[in-house]
Amino acid sequence: MPETGLEQARTALYAYNPSALLGFPECRWLDAKGAPYELKSPSAVEELAKDIASFSNSTEGGVIVLGIGTRLENGQEILDRLLPFDRSSVDLDQMRKLLRERITPAPRNVSIEWTEHGGPGQGIVFIDVPPQAVGNLPHVVAAPNGKPGQVNPVTVAVPLRESDGTHWLPRTEVQRLLSLGLAVSSAPSRTLHDLVDKLTASDKAEPWYHVGQGAPGREAAFRRAYDGLGGSAVLGEPAGAVNQDGPGLVQHFAAAGDGAGWVLCALPGRPVVAVAEPLWQHLLAVGSGAPGGQALAAVGFPAPAAGGTPTTLLEDAEAIELVEGAWGPGQLTVAIDGEPIWRPTPAIGFDLPRAARNWTADAPTPKLRVRALATLPWAAARELEVTPERRRTLLQALPFCPIAAAVRTLSLRHGIDLPMGAWIPGPHHNAADAVSYSSTGHSEDGAALTAAVMLALPNAMDPAVVSCAEVHLEGTAARPAAPTPARARTRARALWPGRTLLVEEVEETLLAAWRTATGVLPSTVVDTSTPRPWSQPPTVLLQIATGSAHGTATPPLDLLVDLAPFGDSDRAPLTEMSVTVTADPQLTEEERRLLLRRALVRMAQAFGYIDAAEDRF
Repeated sequence: MPETGLEQARTALYAYNPSALLGFPECRWLDAKGAPYELKSPSAVEELAKDIASFSNSTEGGVIVLGIGTRLENGQEILDRLLPFDRSSVDLDQMRKLLRERITPAPRNVSIEWTEHGGPGQGIVFIDVPPQAVGNLPHVVAAPNGKPGQVNPVTVAVPLRESDGTHWLPRTEVQRLLSLGLAVSSAPSRTLHDLVDKLTASDKAEPWYHVGQGAPGREAAFRRAYDGLGGSAVLGEPAGAVNQDGPGLVQHFAAAGDGAGWVLCALPGRPVVAVAEPLWQHLLAVGSGAPGGQALAAVGFPAPAAGGTPTTLLEDAEAIELVEGAWGPGQLTVAIDGEPIWRPTPAIGFDLPRAARNWTADAPTPKLRVRALATLPWAAARELEVTPERRRTLLQALPFCPIAAAVRTLSLRHGIDLPMGAWIPGPHHNAADAVSYSSTGHSEDGAALTAAVMLALPNAMDPAVVSCAEVHLEGTAARPAAPTPARARTRARALWPGRTLLVEEVEETLLAAWRTATGVLPSTVVDTSTPRPWSQPPTVLLQIATGSAHGTATPPLDLLVDLAPFGDSDRAPLTEMSVTVTADPQLTEEERRLLLRRALVRMAQAFGYIDAAEDRF
């Protein structure tokens, strides 16, 4: 029986290799179940909360694997065989929601992941529970009361992972730990009777923790914010010490009565912000897809108000600006149905995505390519597939999609007859994890105009969904044998009338490609009207490039695109320009157009057209 450790098991699971766990024994950090939790059963919901809380209360955390059977060997349960189940039989979002609702305080950075195995739509689920902050221990659940489905609002129990099973902490141990906690917080040790009397006598009770405890350098700032926002009458009493979570410091507060509670959080060098606990849970939810479940490290903290005054964010806040997260600035909003949504603050840059060269090995090589390539890193994207029904819906929509309309407009302007509706498979492959269709029209002089759409689901090289919409322009104009001086390029355009795109035409084509790549194509794998958590910020690469057949010189970009509105460039003749936009896929048309124009100007300036400005085209 192989020896292993928790980190090795985690590595195998995140590498989508659950078979590597076969032969391992169940132990204090590993639990295996042959089937998913049946969340329609109240007792199964209680078991889910108990299991996750027990690992949360251990010093090293642990993993729970659903879909692996065991055998009994020498008194130990040995992981014996994979038992993949249908993806439709498990609701990962509901599991994430339940652990936030049923465990107090909710464990941080728990990852619940699907791994496909055993055929399309088949797989297993693993739950990775990392070590929790000492200041948040213990994590408790409602004590069992013999009435499945009824959550006891008064009593709590502490589940612990011991050896290969989960056990309840005895009442004597609960009393001992509470007494130790009081002793550490400078209160005298006392009997359980005295403790209960202390907690129920609200007029004379003292908190177990004090405001700012655990953050020596910021304790005064926490205290000032706490007092300035109403103290215990508004925020309640500290439920734990300050702990580091993501980019800053966090302290939770238990509200009096039936209130939901509050969180005080602070970034280095910034004022303290008070956040209603339900809103804080929304923050954890929108970042739950981040690698390793490091939600707050990904999305950041709410931005404090200007002027340095303490900020209060209520549960019904419409939009919350987030800063200092690894994903960059963003915004938390809540949909009408109550689901939280993270949207990146639009940003323009020049980092090429991993898939930048996808689908560029065309034959023949197009003279001009105008494309928008979207990287959509949804959490749990490996669960997705292109179903036959969704593919049929896409084929019906393609003749009327934005890129088809843009190509039709170009064809009319440039004398190329391209009837709408002639979409065929290719030039790349189609499968349950891939889409590729194109439509081509020819003019009498041999010029051709092609619209193409492609989509690929995650693979070993790229964990994101990648979609692309592009236009190819091919023609009979002679390709120059060497870089062409500007005067000669002007003459070449005159010899090829109607085949040079205006900057405005490039802008309209990119706008249509962007809409198609982020709206039409993703609908083949997800419901685009329903928000999904991200694992990284979504981006769109906007690109214009020329190409040529092997062994021939590539024509300069300004031979095929009239770049005069950008002014002059001090660069050698360019064959490609690109820019990457980080933005939510569901922008309004006005937002997208304004952002595109800004991106084109930034792109032109970065490639030497230093006089480029929005008012010049």
